[in-house]
This record gives sequence, structure tokens and C-alpha cells, in this order.
Amino acid sequence: MNRTGGPLVSIVTPVLNGMPDIRACLDSVATQTYPHIEHILVDGCSTDGTVELIADYAARYPDRVRFTSEPDSGCGDAWAKGVRMAHGQILGCLGADDLCEPGAVDAVAVFFREHPDAMFVHGGCRQVWGDGTAVIHRPTPFDYRTFVRTARHIATPSSYYRRELVEHVGPVEECGNDFEFMLRVARVCQVHSLDATLSTLSRRVGTAFNPLDPVRRAVSFRDDYEASRRHGGGRLSPIALRYYWAALSARLGIQPTSRIARGLSAAARAVRAHR
Repeated sequence: MNRTGGPLVSIVTPVLNGMPDIRACLDSVATQTYPHIEHILVDGCSTDGTVELIADYAARYPDRVRFTSEPDSGCGDAWAKGVRMAHGQILGCLGADDLCEPGAVDAVAVFFREHPDAMFVHGGCRQVWGDGTAVIHRPTPFDYRTFVRTARHIATPSSYYRRELVEHVGPVEECGNDFEFMLRVARVCQVHSLDATLSTLSRRVGTAFNPLDPVRRAVSFRDDYEASRRHGGGRLSPIALRYYWAALSARLGIQPTSRIARGLSAAARAVRAHR
């Protein structure tokens, strides 16, 4: 592989039974114009054709796609395994149903070349809902106190960081809580941002980001709540109220999309306004 002229960027994607979304994810990385890039896919023994599709891409793009398929304990374990496999000086993580926007890796490489002391950068993220509605999450001036209470500042698929930073703060937790990882990152380095949309994230129901199962949703929100509390978030933060409602919804067997959920969101805003 020719690795001259710029840092090697490694993008890690944990995946388990990722059909049909994984094809678009693979295409979005394989067609990046930046030449020094590798896509590391860590499969947890898929049975739906995912492994065969990834193997086909690895054969078509031998300098760009690498993969492994073996049992793991979850997406956090898979992410850590992918980091160990990666050769890049710059790392990123892209979900199996996420997309890397055209020109994203070029923009990231230019940033790190022009800012040799920077350890972390993130950009905008296009969030697409099930009805096709798209909203652009744009980076705002980073404030740790707000981040620990809301998790709204940083979109993981639009984040890139130097390998040394991961070695310093440690990998994502085994449960795969990327919010907790970002909290550790934000404690030790400056959070830089780019005025560019770097990824597309799916928010449709049934994806990892928006699970259909109320119990699974409650577990995910509990992980965020516990991470927030460990790093300084309060018991009445927006993240806390989101978890309380998700836990109640799971217990009652109802979908957390009612007006009660919106009422809790309003209450969270009121709490925030009076602090």
C-alpha cells in the first residue's frame, strides 16, 4: 500500500447481520477520494449474507477493505478489536447503517495535517428519520457541562481522533457506549470541530440508534444515564429524564412516543433553564 502524502485513516465498523444497510456503508467508504484509507469491518458471525458481501468488497478493494468474522461480546468488543487490527494514525468509527459523506475523510486529513497538535475533531451529521426527513446536526461551541447532561454535542460517526488518544483514554466500553467514550475524550483534550457534514446517521425505528424494543431502548438509555452520572451529570438532567421515561415505558410495555415523553422533554428544558 502507498501510504505517503498523508496519514492513514482507519474507519472501524462493527456489524452483525447488517443486510441490507452494510452495502451502502461499504460504498460510502470505498468511494472516498482520499487515497490513504482503510475500512476495518468486525463481524460477529452474521448469518444473513453480510460476511459474504464484505468478502466481495475486500476482494474488489484489497487496499481499502479488511475484515474479520468471529464471535464477540458486543459492539464495544468489536470496536476494540477493530482498533487493534487498524494500521492508521487517525481513527474513526462508522455504524453498519451509517454513511461516510463524500469528501469527509479528505476534510479530516487536511485538518489533522494543518493542526499537528490536535487530537480530536468532529463535524456535522445528517440524521435521517424513518419517513425520510433529514436534519443536519451541526457542531456548536463545545461545553462539557452541557454535553454530560444531554449528549448532543458530538456525533460519533462524524468524529475522528489520533491513535494516541485512544491509547490514553482506553477503548469504548464492552457494552458499546460511545457517549461514555466521548466523555473521557472531552476530559483530556480540546474538542475541535469542522464546518462540514461528515456522516449520515439513520434514526429510523429498529436501528441501533432507535431500537424498536422498549426494553432494549431502556437499557441503552440507562447506559447513557449511568455514564452521565459517573462523569458529573445530575439526577434531573435531560439524559436522566429520558432514561426514567424509557424505563417506565419498558415496564408498562408501551412505546415511548406519547405526549408524556414530550412532557418530560419540556420538563428537562425547564430544569435546564433554571440552572
